[in-house]
Amino acid sequence: MKTPKKLLQKRISQKLVPYFFSKAQSSSLMQEQYQNWSCVLDPAIALSHHGFLIAENMGKEIELWVVRELWNIVNNAEFYAHRPELIVPQSTGLNRNIVAAETIWSLNEWSKEKQQKDLAKLGMYWLGDSLQESLLPDNKSVEFFGQWEAMASALDQKNEQAARCCDSDVLTLAFRDTIALVASLKSAFILTYQLPADFSENNSPLICKVLESWGISCQILSRRNSVVAMERQYLRQLIIRAGLGKVLLAGVNLVVFHLVIPAINTSTQVLPTNSEPALGQESYFWNNVKGIGYYL
Repeated sequence: MKTPKKLLQKRISQKLVPYFFSKAQSSSLMQEQYQNWSCVLDPAIALSHHGFLIAENMGKEIELWVVRELWNIVNNAEFYAHRPELIVPQSTGLNRNIVAAETIWSLNEWSKEKQQKDLAKLGMYWLGDSLQESLLPDNKSVEFFGQWEAMASALDQKNEQAARCCDSDVLTLAFRDTIALVASLKSAFILTYQLPADFSENNSPLICKVLESWGISCQILSRRNSVVAMERQYLRQLIIRAGLGKVLLAGVNLVVFHLVIPAINTSTQVLPTNSEPALGQESYFWNNVKGIGYYL
């Protein structure tokens, strides 16, 4: 016996309405879930061809952070323009000259904008050499700066050990502050990108390589992972709302990167900011930390 056409349409509509309702509800729930997130701009992508464009727009949609080493580089733009190899990622292969030219161009854009505009109005925040040289949002207390210093100090030994066995450039040193900042913010992710040479060879993003040299394991997850799929949907919408959909359309391989840190490790009591860390404390501080990321 065939189902009457009107009854069939009614059944279909009953199925479709809850589906669309739940989809809208899901979007609202994602908005609430991620509204307290922060984004830390990886120094490598900040100095890439699209770096300033991303920084200029992302702060409109999310709490955006840059690290102090970026300002140190921008403040010495003329020096690095003559020594671009110091701030160009090492694994650029045959395209190193192209990447160097793009980096110098981006550096000049940052320098020009910093001189002409108040970058604080772009919605960016940062931690400087002191609290007075920092720009913090209203929801961050003075103690936040001390916590970040403690976490950065905890990475010093790992960074020094890695530097003994391989070359270390300015970007590598900047990752120290980046990782410490993400750990201090807790509900934050790093926005980075995959160099074309690394992407074609299925290599890890530069920041992953640095973390692994510190003994911190990293993993790139599949887009089919259910949590990745949900986060990715929200962040892609955020990027489009920020007017950066063209960056995705241009084929820039954006990568979202998280740190998984046991809660006990985030206490500033482990490493007091007014004293030198005792031997072995840094190992405890970053014990069981893992890095996970996915392509946006």
